[in-house]
Amino acid sequence: MERQTTPGFLLQWLKLALIFCLASLLYACSSLPQRVPVTPSYYISDTGNTQLGQLFEARKAAHEGLTGYNLLIDPIDAIAARLMLIEKAEKSLDLQYYIWHNDQVGALALEGLLRAADRGVRVRLLLDDNNTGDLDASLLALNQHPNVEVRLFNPFVYRKWRMLNYLLDFSRNNHRMHNKTFIADSQVALIGGRNMSNQYYDAGESFQFSDIDVMMVGQVVPEVAKSFDDYWNYPMAYPVVQMIKAKDHQLTLKQLRFQLAHYKATSTAQNYLNLTREQADFDSWLSGDEKMPWVPAHLVQDSPEKINKDAKRSEHLTFQLQNLVGKPQKQLDIISAYFVPADTGTESLINLKRQGVRVRVLTNSYAANDVGVVHAFYAKRRKELLENGIELYEFLPQARTVKSRKSKKNHISALADDSNDNKGLNVGDSSDASLHAKMMTFDNQQAFIGSFNFDPRSANLNTEIGVILDSPTLATQVSKDLDNAIMNIAYRVRLNERGKIVWEEKTPTGIKVHTQEPNISSVRRFGLKMLSYLPLDGYM
Repeated sequence: MERQTTPGFLLQWLKLALIFCLASLLYACSSLPQRVPVTPSYYISDTGNTQLGQLFEARKAAHEGLTGYNLLIDPIDAIAARLMLIEKAEKSLDLQYYIWHNDQVGALALEGLLRAADRGVRVRLLLDDNNTGDLDASLLALNQHPNVEVRLFNPFVYRKWRMLNYLLDFSRNNHRMHNKTFIADSQVALIGGRNMSNQYYDAGESFQFSDIDVMMVGQVVPEVAKSFDDYWNYPMAYPVVQMIKAKDHQLTLKQLRFQLAHYKATSTAQNYLNLTREQADFDSWLSGDEKMPWVPAHLVQDSPEKINKDAKRSEHLTFQLQNLVGKPQKQLDIISAYFVPADTGTESLINLKRQGVRVRVLTNSYAANDVGVVHAFYAKRRKELLENGIELYEFLPQARTVKSRKSKKNHISALADDSNDNKGLNVGDSSDASLHAKMMTFDNQQAFIGSFNFDPRSANLNTEIGVILDSPTLATQVSKDLDNAIMNIAYRVRLNERGKIVWEEKTPTGIKVHTQEPNISSVRRFGLKMLSYLPLDGYM
């Protein structure tokens, strides 16, 4: 048969050529433009005469070279601390987040930042661009204030069709800035797992995360501030005005101010703010009425170069963590929302166990996990870990309850909505609360708190930050909390006498043993098993 030479054949080739040219054009357009010239800026170090500086001056002098800290486990404590620090700041507020939602918490925080800027506070807001889609207009309007500057880290080129960014430039867009830092007047710094969204602060009726932050003063705070500067001045931090076009958004600063003030005046917002004002812990901590632990602290962080895969090994958080902590000799406790040990992590944990180290892991059960796909790549390692003596616990799906705010909850059991009762366990394939904390303790001597999950994404793809506290008191308390209360908040996963995985659940009538993974249908279980065979561990 002779080759087709009809006009139809030529038309097909022209279509293919057009598609190829269009795809090439889109790919080229998905590349980031060169950042417009910007003036580098740095944290304001001369803040000793501010209210926050004066509050801590005597205590810092009495604990030279040490860091004072306070754990924020209760979500209302956590948002109260942030809102109060915004109110008390006099010179600078530097905020770095992976997620900032256009919801109650996000709006109240923006309103506070705007009022802080009005009284002369310099505000620098650095957001990863992966979760800013519904904030473009607000961020552009906020940036109009002369005391506010907003930058987007590793921004998306396509603002409306955001998935196109992944389709056309997956390698770059798959690397995200996962850091969460909050610095007021270069005097107080917060690090942890919480983003700025209702889901982290017990706001509204939606799905909630249980999380941990640490609020710090003293030696480590300038290091956190310098870390912020490193990211702020990095070439991948783009001014918001370069990436978001003013012609696409007509919201002005005046209109934004009106919208935020109007929302703050609503009964919903006022009820929530009243709840945060009832928290006396923060004021007690500031005034010195509560004894603050002071300990050696070490900041560990990824270089922003990790986004471009150019960071040296020594510039990785994992390298720094291993160097500072060393190899555990007796005990390792891991609390990780997303626990995907993959080959390397599994081998490391098993080797530790063989050397006599007790290894205990608390992560999400399937029903409590907000990312079911991640669970598949944890579950594939579960039996091997159990066979080698690793202790596994999976966070129970928690039904949300009305909690008393009168007593301070600073123990790990507070990660559950109600640590004394197992409620809401028959929730099918969904949960109202999920573990989001990232914490590790080593030999009852040191504790790590930060944004880093025990998974390949945190280790290799995203940038992270955390702090190591050389506090035997804290590390021992965490271990004791897990010993005493872990069955109140988690299933114990173990192997039965036949080598099959079972889940033990504490109930009012005793221990209930599940021979099938709880709260997951057989169809989904099969689907996750099939998914786990794909070579995707490195992306989890």
